[in-house]
Amino acid sequence: FCLLLNRVHFQRDQNLVTSPLSKSRATLCEILAIRTLREYGDNTLELAFVTTTSWRVYSGADDEMLKRSMEELDIDDVEEHVGNAIEMAIIGRAKRFIKSSACQKVIDSIWRYIQWSL
Repeated sequence: FCLLLNRVHFQRDQNLVTSPLSKSRATLCEILAIRTLREYGDNTLELAFVTTTSWRVYSGADDEMLKRSMEELDIDDVEEHVGNAIEMAIIGRAKRFIKSSACQKVIDSIWRYIQWSL
């Protein structure tokens, strides 16, 4: 989750000077997230747990970041925003992460569960 969250942060860099470096950092974060996810690839339950556990998006952010985020999102308490690795991959358009066999295993399992529930 943290690697994908950092990927989103690096992708949003609009500075002409630092943007190319940030794009490289975003790519590296995605590759590291894929490799980290492979560690859980043998156990579907652990894999699902790792990719779907909700984390606070702004945990550990400084006051300036929280204030700016509250203004941008027009909400009172950004510290309560949560997300998981799959959501961060979707938001950050981490196509390689989503296409990885480990992530696809979880997505397929969720899809089968939804189909079974209907």
